[in-house]
Amino acid sequence: MKEKDIITKILGDFTNELISYLEKNKVIKNNGGKNNIERWAEFVKNDTRWKRYHTKFLNEKYSKAYKFIKELSKTKEGQQKIVEMYNIKNIKGYPKLLNKLQ
Repeated sequence: MKEKDIITKILGDFTNELISYLEKNKVIKNNGGKNNIERWAEFVKNDTRWKRYHTKFLNEKYSKAYKFIKELSKTKEGQQKIVEMYNIKNIKGYPKLLNKLQ
């Protein structure tokens, strides 16, 4: 897969998720015929509230990710997975992980 195709897929996936979030929260109406990237661009162009919704969407994503990491860190196996996921080389720089991994 070419780099351009990968970027387009990631952007498309993110935009699809964002549009679904906006539809679920009744910010925009479901319009199945249009490309979601075009719909997002239209929303940004025509609605001054777009930043607020975008920020809320991203904050919810980060919150879910942090909760997942917090739950994962409760077990030794989960913490080992965190070290692998983030490719942590300096485990001493993460004392909370180090204590449970010993």
